[in-house]
Amino acid sequence: IKRENEKLYVAFSNPLDSDALTAVTQATREHIVPLLAKRDELKMLITSTYRHYREIVNLADHINVIALDQLSAQLKDYEIVTNVSESIISSLLDTILDDAIEQNASDIHIESSRYALKLRYRISGTLIEQAEMPMEIADYVLRRLLVISEGDITQMLLPQDTSFEHAYRGSQHSLRMSTLFTSSGYSIVLRILMEPSFY
Repeated sequence: IKRENEKLYVAFSNPLDSDALTAVTQATREHIVPLLAKRDELKMLITSTYRHYREIVNLADHINVIALDQLSAQLKDYEIVTNVSESIISSLLDTILDDAIEQNASDIHIESSRYALKLRYRISGTLIEQAEMPMEIADYVLRRLLVISEGDITQMLLPQDTSFEHAYRGSQHSLRMSTLFTSSGYSIVLRILMEPSFY
């Protein structure tokens, strides 16, 4: 649920289940504060969270395959492949934005590390890792974000501050984006504004 004062608050259908508490403690290596939650609500939350996780990872992997194909050969249908990949990138970003809004995240961080493109959300003040995506899709992701936020795709290595809106469940959410190129690669931060406008 949250991490606060070096404690991790975790919802259990049975907070008195010592085996479950021990398993979570060993997996996280943190001090666990068990909280009571309804079993059905936990099942719905877990299903929703892992559904988005699988979607994000599968879409990212699909984009990576296309990117590697484009790099490995001079394809006669290059423009067709590029259009397909842009469609998948749009689906990937829509899934990420929907997922972050559902989780009440205030920020989305997409950052290059040594081996992967890391996706993290800031929830209740804490950055929580959501997924790792192939490094090869970083250019595609940033380019698409700059297009929808009317940034400058010819200056991807320079810092940029842009904004755009994202429609989700009948409301329009405003987002501010900051990009920076570091020694590890791209660092993209999306701030989700708290008050959506309805339409």
